[in-house]
Amino acid sequence: MTDFIQNPAPYYVLENQVMRYAWGKTGSDTIINQLLQSAGREPVSDGPTAELWMGAHPAAPSRLRHPAEETEYRLNEVIRMYPAHFLGPRLNGRTLELPFLFKILSVNQPLSIQAHPDRRLAAVLHARSPEHYPDKNHKPELAICIRDMEALIGFRRPEQISEYFRFIPELGQLCSSGGEVYGTSIPPRPELLSKDQKRLWLKQAFTNLMRATPGEIQEAAHSHRIHLEMLRDSDTELKVEDRWFLKLMDIYGQRDAGIFAVYFLNYVSLEPQEALFLGANEPHAYLTGDIVEIMAASDNVIRAGLTSKYRDVDSLVEMLHYQYGPANLLVPRRRDAHHSSYRLDVSDFNIHRITLHGDRISKQYSQDLPSILLVLEGDLQIEVDTANHQRVAQGRTFPAGTALFVPGDLEERGLELQLSARDNCVVYQA
Repeated sequence: MTDFIQNPAPYYVLENQVMRYAWGKTGSDTIINQLLQSAGREPVSDGPTAELWMGAHPAAPSRLRHPAEETEYRLNEVIRMYPAHFLGPRLNGRTLELPFLFKILSVNQPLSIQAHPDRRLAAVLHARSPEHYPDKNHKPELAICIRDMEALIGFRRPEQISEYFRFIPELGQLCSSGGEVYGTSIPPRPELLSKDQKRLWLKQAFTNLMRATPGEIQEAAHSHRIHLEMLRDSDTELKVEDRWFLKLMDIYGQRDAGIFAVYFLNYVSLEPQEALFLGANEPHAYLTGDIVEIMAASDNVIRAGLTSKYRDVDSLVEMLHYQYGPANLLVPRRRDAHHSSYRLDVSDFNIHRITLHGDRISKQYSQDLPSILLVLEGDLQIEVDTANHQRVAQGRTFPAGTALFVPGDLEERGLELQLSARDNCVVYQA
């Protein structure tokens, strides 16, 4: 085996795994297949290509080769064997794991109504049910639109949801039964409630919906669908949430409570480079689109609707924070002519967008931390210099789809990467 201490490289080309979940896009023209082909790898010829994972998560670790040999190694294994090299001085001694997971998503069908736990709940769920919750870690994440991204995120204002109950009486009935959270029934006018009372109102209404029986959901969905089809037949333009309700019903059927979530959660349509930050205990579902995603190294997902996978309704309705209001879309902040980033309040990860237009840069952020560079567009050329600009490695060119792992000891070794491109090039650095 290569001694990565005696013979360390300045960067390593990664081979990454494709996750073939049912909601992924299919065909040779999906973004994941395009990236694979551009990088000289075999595309997925049959079935969906949902996610491309770049990182060291044990469920699907990336592989790397040392430039001096052909043997492949799992990234998670070499990090544990050589943490000083791969993790660098800021992480070595604190952990033996890469703290982030980097992905490309290609969403054809809506994902489940879901949320991610905080650290405390993640540990509880993992201890209770490790087969469903494989990690002890939390899972904050940032989703950046590449193109055509639509999503549900966070709760609408209670006043808006109450209006839906008025226009969709079937939904109001589903959500008004019982009173274990707030009282004997849902208050009819949430605008009269305090902020804390509105959160309780939301919790009761959403809990009632998610705990309704499949038969109750089917009866309400069938009635609402007839109403919407009558409106459509009369040339009335349906609202976007009504159109998504019909789409969700066509995909997941009439017995899944998640189809009504479009009336509880904010609908958003993102422009390229706009992003959503998803903290702990926040309900969300991606509906469609191509997405760059960066997150803490965890695969913990609590699902309660729009899925055939394991559902944990009780955990989901109890964990949610029930904050409400319009979704907050993030836009990148330009740090200089080449770099832009997103303002994030997490320590597990950061992400930068690097754009090159036939020019050269030497500055990459956090050179005392490990990072992954993904060439999203164009061809990236990399040369390696010492800190006083002595060339130590001749340039190599990497096409779109290439992912490179940059070890965390690069700065400690007195090295820096020179990035350049002859034409337009877009790189994401996690």
